[in-house]
Amino acid sequence: MSVKCSFCSNKAITKLRYAKLSLCSKHFVEYVEKRFSKIISKNKLFKNMDKVVVAVSGGKDSVTLLHLLHKVSKEFNFEIIGLTIDLGIRKYSVESVEKALKNYEMLNIKYKVIELKNKYGFSIDDIAKYRRKAGIKKPICSICGTIKRYIMNKYALEIGANAIATGHNLDDMVYYIFSSLYSGRVDNLAKISIYSPSEFKFVAKVKPLAYISEKETLLYAMLRKLPFNYNVCPYARLRTFHEYIRKTSNVLEENVPGLKITFARMFLEKINPILYSHYLSEKKFKECKICGMPTTGKICSFCKIKSAMEKVLKK
Repeated sequence: MSVKCSFCSNKAITKLRYAKLSLCSKHFVEYVEKRFSKIISKNKLFKNMDKVVVAVSGGKDSVTLLHLLHKVSKEFNFEIIGLTIDLGIRKYSVESVEKALKNYEMLNIKYKVIELKNKYGFSIDDIAKYRRKAGIKKPICSICGTIKRYIMNKYALEIGANAIATGHNLDDMVYYIFSSLYSGRVDNLAKISIYSPSEFKFVAKVKPLAYISEKETLLYAMLRKLPFNYNVCPYARLRTFHEYIRKTSNVLEENVPGLKITFARMFLEKINPILYSHYLSEKKFKECKICGMPTTGKICSFCKIKSAMEKVLKK
């Protein structure tokens, strides 16, 4: 026997146990959009902002974020500018950029594509091939994250944006919290936030999908028939520990519906503000001697990577 939607007589396509709702496709889309608007309103994520950079990789989360933000941008009175970084990862980057552009065009949104290879002389493929020769010890995913954060922040500063919105979802937040707790990285815990304020030359960071699960962003994108890259980055090798956290949190959610949201909200709204004020509020930043962007040392992490790659690629 098919289950009916909680709001109409149509067949339900999904059950949200944490909300005690069974929803058809139409009411699922409406539910996500209303929840998204409430998250923004409750957390005052875009208060007194008029220009927001939306980082769109072309994957399901960032594409969903773009469409949801486009829907509420008039309500909260801010302009959206899309930013896509072509990381130069073989066929994966070509497909990702293509999907991002299709979504910008669907919504008639202004956007910027920054090609890592053309602008800075190296790509993620180059790093994968030469990082050991260049003396870069960090994993590729960590290096890629550093590069993306640098470019997003630099671009947002250049155009005078008030904030950068990224597509980190509920499952991402739960994973970051668990893994940082396990490793005792208090500084990392202090950085995990739904909203990070502007300081020095850092533009504010906003994660509006922090309370919306990965399954929900995927289903929303599919029901709305949004173009996105289904493929996984070829360098994203899921570590065993990472997988344990994902599986364990899913099992807990199955047995205690709403656990993920409760856990994330408890941390983001009650614990993080205390950690932030204690560990990060007094952190001293200065300008990188090479590029002028913020850093805690003489040279920022991005410039160290760029310099190391330049030496190897010249040879």
